[in-house]
Amino acid sequence: MSVDVRKTRLGTVYAIRYRDKTGAQRRETLGFESEGWTKSKAKVAERERIVQSRTAPSEPWSFKKLAEEWYVQTGRRKNWKALTLRTYTRSIERLEFFHEMLVHDIRPKHVQRFIEQHPFSAKTTNSDISVLHGILDYGVRMELIQQNPAYHAPRPKNGRKKWRILTPEEIQRVDKAFDDIEFESEEDRLKAKLMFRVLTRTGMRRGELRNLRVGDIDFSRNLIRITDSKTEEGERSIAIPMSLSTQLKTWLSGEGWKPLEGRARSRDGEITCA
Repeated sequence: MSVDVRKTRLGTVYAIRYRDKTGAQRRETLGFESEGWTKSKAKVAERERIVQSRTAPSEPWSFKKLAEEWYVQTGRRKNWKALTLRTYTRSIERLEFFHEMLVHDIRPKHVQRFIEQHPFSAKTTNSDISVLHGILDYGVRMELIQQNPAYHAPRPKNGRKKWRILTPEEIQRVDKAFDDIEFESEEDRLKAKLMFRVLTRTGMRRGELRNLRVGDIDFSRNLIRITDSKTEEGERSIAIPMSLSTQLKTWLSGEGWKPLEGRARSRDGEITCA
């Protein structure tokens, strides 16, 4: 049992050596001094690894098993929405690098290697790191590991996204272009045009539009209330033009947005969009 301190061209790095409960010699690189590691912290980590090796479960968990348990238990406790469930499912699939690894064998160096090899955008990589961190935190709470090896995981920087905002003239041209596009029915054409008008007149997100319900529209005050958004700050009221309010009302009642012929209406109380 000992703490190794080595000077490298990248800085001082700390590692520990210890024997597990089988008597096998193990060596683990903890990290660099620039990451906050000191000799005293390394000794604490060494003691934790020894305790961990002596109290490890008889049947070690694989990362995939832990991920599935985290998905079920945390999702149930937090009542995740369908979109969140799909997002986390895809993220766990992209964490395939860890699937067959035993949880107590995962080290910061493995997390670093995963990030370096991750062939996705910085945004997707950061999302996957957050899911990885959450799964391993769950492993800490389950007392499968003493520390989260993803705790100091570096985060790729997201490039600044340049939005392409349509000018009022371009919005008018797109609006008129719906009349030249071939749709399966006139009802589909009018629905698409109305959804485009709602998006461009309110600036709401596509997900917010999908979750919009009839009760969220205040026709007397010409307001749309966003009650189901990604964040609490996203819950808001948006003033809409009288013309758009009238078009929404006639679409929902089926009473006269020509050439609509009285059969279009909301389904299950929702405004639907393709």
